[in-house]
Amino acid sequence: MTKLTEVIDLISESTGRNPSTLSPDTRLSEDLGIDGDDAEELTEEFASRFGIDLTGYEHLRHFGPEAGWSPFTIHPSAPLIPITIARLAEAAAAGRWISGTS
Repeated sequence: MTKLTEVIDLISESTGRNPSTLSPDTRLSEDLGIDGDDAEELTEEFASRFGIDLTGYEHLRHFGPEAGWSPFTIHPSAPLIPITIARLAEAAAAGRWISGTS
């Protein structure tokens, strides 16, 4: 089984989506609506399952707050950097988070 397939299985398990609807280009936040606590839980599960060193990973660069708007939420000034399933598979293969803008 390839890392891509394993990551798709994890995303499918976490979201309840059929694996056939997920592709390497699927973006976690933008396409699947994963944000806030859900994104944090998924990141922790991903790191645990694949033994990923998350040094350099900055959650708020990739995900917004939990659904809904609050005047107390701090919004990042820079646009969010999407995380795709392909990027997760790349990190899974490397065993570490790969920083970058794509």
